[in-house]
Amino acid sequence: MRERTRLENQINAVRNLESGLTENLELIEMGEAEDDEDIIAEAEAALFEYGKVAAKSRVESLLSGEADANDTFLE
Repeated sequence: MRERTRLENQINAVRNLESGLTENLELIEMGEAEDDEDIIAEAEAALFEYGKVAAKSRVESLLSGEADANDTFLE
């Protein structure tokens, strides 16, 4: 059950990322069509934040192996 929840959370995070990217790319296109620099700047800032989220998710995916949830002891 814990594995299923973890996978559902990862899938939802990817879907949210995809929808956010799509929405902001459409905003940029709309801003360019209307010559609205404020919309473009806002959408670019949001895309930058989505980039940070994607980088964090990538690191989390690298650390999601079978033994990665276990505790560690260093000597």
